[in-house]
Amino acid sequence: MVEIMHPQTYSDEESRAVHLDRIVPTRKPRLADDLYGQLLLELSRSKYEIGARLPTEEQLAKAFAVSRPIVREALRRLQEDGIVSSRRGAGTFVSRTPPAEVGAERGRDIASFMQAFEVRACLEPEACRLATRRRTPATVSVIARALEDLEAAMKSGDGNPEADFRFHLSIAQATLNDLFVDQIVVLKPTIIGTIAITSEITRARSDERRKKVFREHVDIFSAIERGDEDRAKSYMLYHLAEVWSRITDTHR
Repeated sequence: MVEIMHPQTYSDEESRAVHLDRIVPTRKPRLADDLYGQLLLELSRSKYEIGARLPTEEQLAKAFAVSRPIVREALRRLQEDGIVSSRRGAGTFVSRTPPAEVGAERGRDIASFMQAFEVRACLEPEACRLATRRRTPATVSVIARALEDLEAAMKSGDGNPEADFRFHLSIAQATLNDLFVDQIVVLKPTIIGTIAITSEITRARSDERRKKVFREHVDIFSAIERGDEDRAKSYMLYHLAEVWSRITDTHR
């Protein structure tokens, strides 16, 4: 019969050994984040043209001193972003190139910004729908003021990530559900970081681009003000998709 020791009788060293199978490794995601960012940087510098084939997994692993599973994970994420595409037996090819401004950020930061989009795409459209359903003159007024501040910031040319963030936060507050607000606050660093990048890209383009970005916010607000839940939700989802495209495609 096997004697079963009660956990409290373990020494510190034994406890560590027993719980090793419960430890979630963190090294691989960090390395994949770094490689994702480095590859994004290479692509933003037009080192590889659209349609060009990237080096093989083995070549990338050797060049960046990482394992092939790390390379595979980074390439998978670039593929999900629509930046590269994989052809069985032929390799990985560049589908689109990120704007040069993206390359100014640290790779791990860019990786976290892009991951945050997955959460925001689930969270913010639904927040828009609930904010529309539960709107009051007071909550609509708060969103309107946030929109006015954003317009002033965009006209001044500085982008003001805080003003943009307050617009998104005001919608979460209008849901009258503090958990939506809590989640937006948790995501604030990645939202601010994303806005800073897209603002940089927008400033480098045209006035027409700035007007389009602001129009997306106006459409969201107008739908909320009118009480159109479906449009409010759709406009937010569209806005987030457009932000994603601005970061991943220099031609957008």
